[in-house]
Amino acid sequence: MNVRKSFAVVLIGLLLAGLLLVLWPLVARQRESFVTVLDRGKFFLYEQKDYDSAISAFANATQIDPHNAEAFCWLADAYRHKGESDKAIAACNKAIRIDPKYRDAYEMRGFAYGDKGDLDKAVTDYTAAINAGGRATCYYFRGSAYDRKGELDKAIADYTEAIRIRPEYATAYSGRALTYQKKGELDEAIADYTEAIRIRPEYAKTYSERAFIYQKKGELGKAIADCTDAIRIDPKDVLAYAVRGLVYKRKGDSSKAEEDFAQAKRLGYKGKWREVSK
Repeated sequence: MNVRKSFAVVLIGLLLAGLLLVLWPLVARQRESFVTVLDRGKFFLYEQKDYDSAISAFANATQIDPHNAEAFCWLADAYRHKGESDKAIAACNKAIRIDPKYRDAYEMRGFAYGDKGDLDKAVTDYTAAINAGGRATCYYFRGSAYDRKGELDKAIADYTEAIRIRPEYATAYSGRALTYQKKGELDEAIADYTEAIRIRPEYAKTYSERAFIYQKKGELGKAIADCTDAIRIDPKDVLAYAVRGLVYKRKGDSSKAEEDFAQAKRLGYKGKWREVSK
């Protein structure tokens, strides 16, 4: 009897081993196919800006592995880039149902709610992302949502926490600078823009934004220098031409002012020049 049992155990073991040998290549191929499809979607999304093809690829990935939260999060990202916020939210909902602690899905859904202007829900999702192990970006995006809601002190607190987590976070310095500017704390804003420039000196917009504050403080020479740097880095920086034109006008150099105003218009500036100085 014991011999029969031993034989049965061995036989079952051999059958399971054989089944594994048959199924393992299929599982491996399916996984390889999933990764390949996901990578294809990322290529379409970020390299080609072909959002329809990206959506198709990520949707295919969710069919290959319908229990993979990451695939639904990527699908949501593609929908966001296409401007389909409701579909992005629906995809995030599926990702969160699969993994209720998936930080990236909460962050992505926060983006989508922000796109729709539903800032309260955006803040709620960014908070959930923070509670799920938030990184610096979670605090940055919640700070941005607070800024849009007019809750400026909360925005500054979140930008500050983002910088504490990632001290070289140039975008967080720029975000906090903009909020300081809204509070009328111009010296603090200039200090943050200066730090952002130190970290990322090749980004033109930071120079033109600092120039905007310099011209408000009446430091016209510094404003012109920053605008000139911005234009050197990015000859299509509209704000740099608009601000420099305004500064030249205030200095009484009408010829240079008109030249910069004309270039700003050619680049698409449609505002009134007095709005630049506000």
